[in-house]
Amino acid sequence: MNKIIIKQGDLLNEDFARILLYCHKEKINGVVKVKNIIYEKNIYIDNGTVYFATSTNHRDSLGEILLQERVISPEEFESSTKYMQEKGIRHGRALLELGIISHEQLWEYVEKQLKQIIFALFSERSGNYTISPLFQKIEENITLNYEVPYLILEGCRKLLDKNFIESFFKSKKKFFFQKKDPDVEKRLKPYEFHILELIKKFNDLEIILRKSELLPFETKKIIYFLFVSEIITTDSSIKTDSAQEVPLQKSRSRFSSFAEAIKYYNSVYRHIFKILHKELGLVSINLLNQSINAISEKLPLYLQNQQLKSDGMIEEESILKNLWYSDNQNSWQEFLNGMEEILYAEIYTVRKNLGKDYEQEILKWIREREKS
Repeated sequence: MNKIIIKQGDLLNEDFARILLYCHKEKINGVVKVKNIIYEKNIYIDNGTVYFATSTNHRDSLGEILLQERVISPEEFESSTKYMQEKGIRHGRALLELGIISHEQLWEYVEKQLKQIIFALFSERSGNYTISPLFQKIEENITLNYEVPYLILEGCRKLLDKNFIESFFKSKKKFFFQKKDPDVEKRLKPYEFHILELIKKFNDLEIILRKSELLPFETKKIIYFLFVSEIITTDSSIKTDSAQEVPLQKSRSRFSSFAEAIKYYNSVYRHIFKILHKELGLVSINLLNQSINAISEKLPLYLQNQQLKSDGMIEEESILKNLWYSDNQNSWQEFLNGMEEILYAEIYTVRKNLGKDYEQEILKWIREREKS
């Protein structure tokens, strides 16, 4: 039995979402154990992905879930439970052997069971937790493949406990944008991104709730997610990392025209493409275009349908035609922001497919180029 404990605490003082984020930031391969007087749950993480979960709570059992969903009858539940105990097998296998469910249903509902075990923890306030390492993944056939940031987002979306959400806001009345996270932002739905934009503009909770197109509870759930994901903060003294996010910030004052700026950005896009192409080959251009398409809603209209050419650069002439009669400060700023959004998306693609070392090499190359 693994007795090494990396971290421990109680859920009254630390939300489950923050515990998951800690595991993600510390790159922990292991198990999060949550225990209270009702149940014990184990959440298994490997390489930033949650892949399995167990629970001693009878409500989380596969048979109970199938019964609640009316996939099986009470009689089938009892007969399969008896068969399971006689054969010494899992309930799912028993149901399959008895012909009560199909293999498609087995996969579907085991995945649903695993999600139920995990998502119920997001509003849990009772119990203690421990985080321990695992030096080898547990062997299971039916698993999940949830990246931790996306799991946190999904868990917050499914929160139904209004008391839990309201307790979070008791002492929090102002929120401030803290950092940009392309990995998270690309997952946000339009209405969720709407709340993030409101926070950037107004900070005050009352104003955000008043300006929001959503109902107060839904708005607060999104704010809660952004907070536990450390995209926003309640500390006004913390400076945003916008200066770190914009590696080309110094270049803006150097550009004397749109054409000059496009040439500059294109040289960076081409450099990124060359690195990806060297390691991944022909698929590189598709990966980069997909990353740009994923953020199209954030781009000015004239950049939204852009596809990279075979050399990794964007088409200069078509963009200049759209900008020809709008060379003013507003369109200039909008244009630069759009070009940098494309850059962030491309750098994220490098990190996702090649790793952080390659990402850091690109950022270093950009900074050195700035100095020259």
